[in-house]
Amino acid sequence: MRKRPSQGRSRVTVTSILEAADRILRGDGYEAASTNRVARVAGFSVGSLYQYFRDKQAIVRTLIDSELRAEAELVVAQLDQNTNQSAAPLFASGFKVMLERRVARAHLYRTLDVHSAELGVPSILQQLVAAQAPALSDALQRIAAQALPRSTRKLDARLFALARLASGASFAYAVDAPPALSTSVLGAEFAAGAERYLAGPQPGPSALALAHGWAKPPTSVVTIAELRARRRREARGLLLTAGVDAAHLEARAFLLASLADVSAATENPPFALSQEDLLHEVARFSEALSAA
Repeated sequence: MRKRPSQGRSRVTVTSILEAADRILRGDGYEAASTNRVARVAGFSVGSLYQYFRDKQAIVRTLIDSELRAEAELVVAQLDQNTNQSAAPLFASGFKVMLERRVARAHLYRTLDVHSAELGVPSILQQLVAAQAPALSDALQRIAAQALPRSTRKLDARLFALARLASGASFAYAVDAPPALSTSVLGAEFAAGAERYLAGPQPGPSALALAHGWAKPPTSVVTIAELRARRRREARGLLLTAGVDAAHLEARAFLLASLADVSAATENPPFALSQEDLLHEVARFSEALSAA
């Protein structure tokens, strides 16, 4: 934003602009959200809009970041209501809130997915995590203190991997969920996978190879949708080889394919984790999902 609203009237102006942009994105899509139209729908002159936003990209980025912060506050509230639970159920309850919220606001995530380059977002998952880190970090540390083993390095790696998986999987579901995969089934598989993951399985060669393979950029030019489909096929193949039955296959394949974004998003990781540490945690979660 060019400037932050400090007075009540200016805050109303900015809120109205963001609400107008949200309505246009939901109803007519990104291309229709010109600054002139946003200003008209909001009931202000385009000059008033330009006091706060330099272009439509700035409006959309601010809208998405505001949504992510609001979502993080809902997740924290959910976690605070269930502080007596162990780590895996806590993560599962937070994941449920995040998943349902992103499905309800899917038009924003589809906009981010398709127009990330124009919006100046080189890594979608990093953007999601960075916007929510201030609200979620304290809650994650409280979970760690009460529920996870007292090994700081392992604890940080597991928190990082679980939080990123939850964000990556809920984003992928909001953008292009398979019609037959419900939020309740995906949430149940996430909860079960988190339970097995926190128990500390050691990854086998197939899980390690998959994590390292996903950390590399694609060798051919493909669309994001094609890349996701290919990753799900790879995940499905690994799970079939491991003996996972049909009742669990699609949800676990969806979660496992979402780990690809966690593997690739290793720039400036928090907690001073090395890429190898992170990939090991990704492989361990893969192993948890592969349990027959």
